[in-house]
Amino acid sequence: MIAKSYMSSKLILRENELGITNRSNSYLEPYRFNVYHIETVVSCLNEDDRLIIANEVIAGKKGAWYHQYMSAPTYYRHRKAAYTNFLRSL
Repeated sequence: MIAKSYMSSKLILRENELGITNRSNSYLEPYRFNVYHIETVVSCLNEDDRLIIANEVIAGKKGAWYHQYMSAPTYYRHRKAAYTNFLRSL
């Protein structure tokens, strides 16, 4: 749900930036806040947590994207901590 909210906010802001839509600043403010807040929280995480959250929440990657970075047992061990730290920071 967080990934979907982030991605839809980014899309709305990008459409407005490209001139596809012409929405007012007051309309766009909650979307800007959403993107800023999530990106700020992610930037404050440690390197392993940031890697996992950036790929799964921000980029929305599914499957075994982590194989190029770490083994499966390491990934699953770090994944739980990453999500816990991310959600606590929100």
